[in-house]
Amino acid sequence: MSDVLQQINKWKEDAKDDTNITVDDNILICCAGENDISTGRSIDQTLETFRAVLDALFPSSEPDLKLIFIGPKFEPWLINDNTSRKQYTKLNNGLHRAIRKHHAKDQITYIDCLTLFCTEETANVPGAIHSKAIPDDRYFDKDGLHLNDMGYEKWKQIIEQKLMEI
Repeated sequence: MSDVLQQINKWKEDAKDDTNITVDDNILICCAGENDISTGRSIDQTLETFRAVLDALFPSSEPDLKLIFIGPKFEPWLINDNTSRKQYTKLNNGLHRAIRKHHAKDQITYIDCLTLFCTEETANVPGAIHSKAIPDDRYFDKDGLHLNDMGYEKWKQIIEQKLMEI
């Protein structure tokens, strides 16, 4: 998440130096968060940085800017790691909440991916978010972490749908 904030601040500095840069129907698509958990940052620290990202993108009213933010996803390596699954769930809920409370909430689209890449049988079972959702290996590379072509295609379809809605 801090990398996203750093990049936004760099863009702002670059824009100050270039009087030819204008904002016209810009849509930013990004995802972040899972790596923050794996590096030992707390959920609260990650959410604080996420709120700073939102404030940097939308300092007041930026009517031409839209954000599509892609949330964390359960991955195969998490199947037997309930602690990390709870962290991912807490992060997902916190990202939702931060957006709902932000003054630019109408300009932000959140794609909830937590159980998106889980098996159909388990993705929507009550209580699935905490313990029963099983990531579907068909969407992931052999490392159990990164999406494969089929996973990226599913992601692409959802993002395209959101872009059409915007």
